[in-house]
Amino acid sequence: MLVSIVNIYLYTGLSSTGADSAEALAWMQDNNIPHTHLHYGDPAQHQELLDAVSTWSFGGVNIDITEFPFVIYEERHDDYSTVHQCLLGLDAIKTSNLVELVALTAG
Repeated sequence: MLVSIVNIYLYTGLSSTGADSAEALAWMQDNNIPHTHLHYGDPAQHQELLDAVSTWSFGGVNIDITEFPFVIYEERHDDYSTVHQCLLGLDAIKTSNLVELVALTAG
């Protein structure tokens, strides 16, 4: 059973989806989501980062991450296991249950 989430990272970049990145940051702040904001302002860094993160497993599957913004967080379960999750894109971030999950963690 899921008991908390920790290590929430918002990845944003100066790119064609920069407006989405800014809106994702505002949404995280407006909803009091404790997170670390990792902003990549140098487009020369983007492809290397996106390629590297796309090799990670989220909920047991790999996700092809091709643009910003995205959120990565760690679920902790009552059996002491952890699962990394990824929310890819502004819509996924805004329609996620992060607010409820953060409340679970605080509770």
